[in-house]
Amino acid sequence: MKPLKGNPTLRLLRLVLRRFNRLELLIQNNSRPLPDDLIDTPAVRMLTRMSDRTLSRRRSDGTIPYVKHGGKIYYSRSRVLEALRNEPNTTSTNKVKKS
Repeated sequence: MKPLKGNPTLRLLRLVLRRFNRLELLIQNNSRPLPDDLIDTPAVRMLTRMSDRTLSRRRSDGTIPYVKHGGKIYYSRSRVLEALRNEPNTTSTNKVKKS
């Protein structure tokens, strides 16, 4: 039986384990946790009763702030509600009826 110290397979496994440990430390140090009040697009649509297109337009024009994390879009629930409160009301009830 070969001694463990000189075993090339064991040396390779130790090297791989060291590299995985380094990667784990890098990931832990560089990743920031997401805030608790983040919601995804379907949740915002249910909350605001907006279509996908309207939500996309509001993202583009900066009306509704968002963050991308892992390829997915998230919104702060409180900031979405605040943005909607500050938005001027453009519903049809503001139109003047002609007699």
